[in-house]
Amino acid sequence: MPEGYARLLRLRLRWYSSESARVLQRHWQWLLLATVLLPMGMTTDTLLRLCAYPLVALLAAGREVPVYLFWLLLIELVALMWVGWQRGALRGGPFMHYAATLPMAPRLTRAVDMTLVLLADGLLLLPLLAALIDTATDAQAATLRALLALGALLGCVLSLQLLLLERRYGRLAAMSLANLPLALGLARPDSPLAGLLPVASVVLLYVFWRLPGPRTRPPRRLLAQVAMPTGARALLPIFLRIQLRALLARPVHTLLWGGALTALALGLAGLLQRFDYDQRALPTAVIGAAFMALIAASAYRTLRAAHAPMGHYLASLPVSRHYWLLRDLGLVALLASLPLARLLWALTQAPGVPARALLGLTLAFFLLLALLRLPLGVAGRQTVLANLLLTALWTGLMLALVTH
Repeated sequence: MPEGYARLLRLRLRWYSSESARVLQRHWQWLLLATVLLPMGMTTDTLLRLCAYPLVALLAAGREVPVYLFWLLLIELVALMWVGWQRGALRGGPFMHYAATLPMAPRLTRAVDMTLVLLADGLLLLPLLAALIDTATDAQAATLRALLALGALLGCVLSLQLLLLERRYGRLAAMSLANLPLALGLARPDSPLAGLLPVASVVLLYVFWRLPGPRTRPPRRLLAQVAMPTGARALLPIFLRIQLRALLARPVHTLLWGGALTALALGLAGLLQRFDYDQRALPTAVIGAAFMALIAASAYRTLRAAHAPMGHYLASLPVSRHYWLLRDLGLVALLASLPLARLLWALTQAPGVPARALLGLTLAFFLLLALLRLPLGVAGRQTVLANLLLTALWTGLMLALVTH
């Protein structure tokens, strides 16, 4: 096994490095933007502690079980999104179709998958390392219970990422149940069983991993049937059915897209409540709405790619050449209105925010959402950079109007 492991790992690493280099070359704007936005003079220790703040705050006592469970699921969702964006590079490419026909043990491929996931999680493991250093150097938090909790969280994250990489989507929900003992242990630090609950979480991970699961339908077909039953499908217009099928054809991307919007809306609502709905509520809502529009606009690319093959056929029909453009704008605006409504509902609790400000923020949000569709047909590979600049300009103008 060591010889086969080294050979397969070398081939997979070569594919992963070449694909990662191609992606970095195509999206060099992200590196440039991260370099520009990084505060000057910030030391490496300060940067690591800033990145590790969510994990250190997770270990803080005095919160209820649902709060710890929410933060655990949010951290795992970020980790799943990180691996989901790299699935094509992590799976090994077309070579793995040939490798699947060879007499290789499943343990071998899983060990290679685990190694690649750990390498891909290098940037995500830096905050964990900083949190470990923080718990080891802080006299109050230097407990075995905190280290066990971080270890259990790392086990949950790696297990979920492997399930996503191996396309075993049916077990994602079951494996996430292992967060319950961990959340209980964090919420009850004075309990005699608090130190054993992270161990129980790891045991649950192992049990759920080893249990034989039933054969399920392919996730795309299952998600399509759950989201669009046969009876409801007949009531929808044909263009809406085509749009929904385009989104459901990429189930992981669609679920992460919806999960990111939902988490952002709930997080902003909680942040406004923590601010006690003071004068910081409206500027925070403006910045949150900008990020919400930026995330929602990523669905335009999926819809445009699905409509491209029927472009020549559509040109022969007596319909407007902006047929899909207008309908895509309407669908994305409809889906984005749900998290926006949650944000606006939280903003109505602020006594100093008038009704005209809520109306103006709503209209400006939908205007930004429509404007973010323009770079997709003009900017080409620079669409991401153009959307970021457009969102930054919108945010600056909105903040200037709010403050004055």
